[in-house]
Amino acid sequence: MHQIALIYLEEIDKQYEEEMVSALKEENGYRICSMPFFAKHLAIGDLVAIDDEGGIHYFDDILEKSGRSTIRIIFYNESIVNGTLNKCKALGAIPNTLEKSRTLVALDVPADVDYGPLRLYLEDGQNNGFWEYEEACLGWK
Repeated sequence: MHQIALIYLEEIDKQYEEEMVSALKEENGYRICSMPFFAKHLAIGDLVAIDDEGGIHYFDDILEKSGRSTIRIIFYNESIVNGTLNKCKALGAIPNTLEKSRTLVALDVPADVDYGPLRLYLEDGQNNGFWEYEEACLGWK
């Protein structure tokens, strides 16, 4: 297992930040194995090229999309997180949480999951002020 550094622009303070994801080395690149929480346009299973700078693997390019999607949710009320994640699971998504934050969740949406019902559910919750969500990576695009 290797670690790959993903560099992304933090939208709030406009600073570049670094996020590490796990990846498996394959013949043509590295297959992402852990959830990218902050970097956009990447999902679990994507095959990527890296630049090796001083022993650190930096993301360079997407070689092959996995078809999976990454959706981020920021909750306004921690008391609804568990129920919401259970509903997302029932709709086919796989929730991933950060140790340091229960109100930021990333959803891994497998390629064979119909995203329509999940998107309607997320839109409804956002329109009702329960959370905001972001389609960080739509695997079919």
